[in-house]
Amino acid sequence: MKKKLLLLSLIASASLVGCKTLPTQSTANMANPAATYCVEHGGNYQITTNKDSSQAGVCHFKNGSQCDGWEYLRGQCKPTADKPILY
Repeated sequence: MKKKLLLLSLIASASLVGCKTLPTQSTANMANPAATYCVEHGGNYQITTNKDSSQAGVCHFKNGSQCDGWEYLRGQCKPTADKPILY
């Protein structure tokens, strides 16, 4: 009788192991930090395709100048009128 009870308890315990619900994975919905920084500082962020088919994010400023988005975020580029057009 004890063996049957022990076996039944083990089977019941084993069947409950699979009942644990796992947390659902959420997809990351994060904005590009360079694009966010550009827009927050009054720029217009656009993805451009270069002649070699590579793509780059460019921050366009109201004064007509532009910077690579990541360079602007890192402080390596500033919105000045003498900046060359990136294409």
